[in-house]
Amino acid sequence: MDGYIQNNGLYLGLGTISLVTCLELTNLSSVIKLINYNGINSYVKAWVHTIVNSALFGPIVYHSVRQNLLDDKKHKIIVNIINIPAILLLHSYGYWIAHNMMHKKYMWFIHKYHHTYSCYVTPVVAMAVSPMEYSIAYMFPFVFASYIIVPSNFELLTSTTIISVCNLMIHCPSIEYFSKYYPDWWVSPEKHLKHHYSKSKCHIAASTIDIDFLIVLFSGYW
Repeated sequence: MDGYIQNNGLYLGLGTISLVTCLELTNLSSVIKLINYNGINSYVKAWVHTIVNSALFGPIVYHSVRQNLLDDKKHKIIVNIINIPAILLLHSYGYWIAHNMMHKKYMWFIHKYHHTYSCYVTPVVAMAVSPMEYSIAYMFPFVFASYIIVPSNFELLTSTTIISVCNLMIHCPSIEYFSKYYPDWWVSPEKHLKHHYSKSKCHIAASTIDIDFLIVLFSGYW
C-alpha cells in the first residue's frame, strides 16, 4: 500500500500525459494551425516539456510532499470536504501571485516561453512551461498548501487531479463554447484562452478558482 501511495505522483503524471493525448485528438484543427504557425519543432518541444514536467518533476515534488507534509491518517469525510477546496483555493492564490509576478518585466523571462504559444493554443500547451515556471507557479503552491493544510494523501491526490484536469481544459479550444456554463468564480477556457490570445495581464487566474473574480467581488465590500 505504501508503495502505491508513493507512486501516486507518477500515476497522476502518466494520467495527465494520456489525457493530453486524448484532448489533442479533439483539437486537431488547432494542432495543425499551431504547427503551421510555430513549426513542428515547437510542437515537439511542447510535448517534451509536458512529458518531463508530468512524469519527472511533478512526481519528485509529489513524493517529497508525501514524505514530509502529509498526514498519514485517513481523514473523515467532513474534513475531506473542507480540505480539498482549501487546497484548491490556496493553490489558485499561489499561482495567481506567481503568474502576476511573471508578467512583470523583471520576471517575464520565466514565463515568456509559455506565451510563444499564444496565437494558437492546444491542451499540450498547458504543461509547456520552463522548469523554473513549473517549479514556481505549478509546484510551489502545492507545497505551500500542503504545509498549511497538512492534508491526507487522498485530499492531495484529489486536489492535484482536479487542478491537472482543469489546467488542460482551460487550454482546450474545442470546449471553449461551454465556458458560458461555468460559474463566474471558476476559470473557464474562454477566460484563459483570452489571456493567451491577448498576451496581456487580463484573466491571470488559473486553473480552478478565479482569484481575479473574487478580488473584484470582495473589493466591493472593503
